Amino acid sequence: GIIPQDGSVTSLLDFCFEATNITTARIPTGVTKIPPNAFAWCQSLTDLTLSSSLTVLDATCFAWCSNLKEVELPSGLTDIRTYVFDSCALENVVIPASVNNLLSHSFGDMSTLKSVTFEKKLDADGNIIAPYIHPEAFKNSGNSEGHMRHNNQHNRRCYHQKYERTDS
Repeated sequence: GIIPQDGSVTSLLDFCFEATNITTARIPTGVTKIPPNAFAWCQSLTDLTLSSSLTVLDATCFAWCSNLKEVELPSGLTDIRTYVFDSCALENVVIPASVNNLLSHSFGDMSTLKSVTFEKKLDADGNIIAPYIHPEAFKNSGNSEGHMRHNNQHNRRCYHQKYERTDS
């Protein structure tokens, strides 16, 4: 692969692979943050593996990767910042229970997005702990009109709910 997997890489630089023709990216264990624009505009990127050590996906790190159709977010991820997957081709997303912040346009501008499932996170008393979800986290995603419907319209911060495409 393009990034050594032998433990020698523990961080990536801003813009490190921006607008390159890479098709595969495997983030090695030990990397805790994908920096801004690291893989932005990698329109040939179709195969992405994120390491279990990742905690932060920084602004626009995978934005405009227009052929990226799937990604498994690691269970220790805490922050998904602005425009992280904006204009990608993701269809189904599972947000791990560890995520505390989902910022503006983090999954924006994706007409391909069919569903987003939030894993449930409970406190010691069994109460649901919800992440901060920016009102425009899914802006212009969903059906051709850009609508995402939440199954529970009264609580947009609840876990273990699913956002689904609507036709209206």
